[in-house]
Amino acid sequence: MSHLFYGVAYYDEYMPEDRLAKDIALMRETGINVVRIAESTWNAGA
Repeated sequence: MSHLFYGVAYYDEYMPEDRLAKDIALMRETGINVVRIAESTWNAGA
């Protein structure tokens, strides 16, 4: 494998909307290259 994945689970539905840009900037600054989102919405239709 030539590329290391470094990621987070990000629950934007629980964060204030105006925080998203700052959080993305912090993720980029720390080298995060994978983000899992919308995990808590998978069961929303059940």
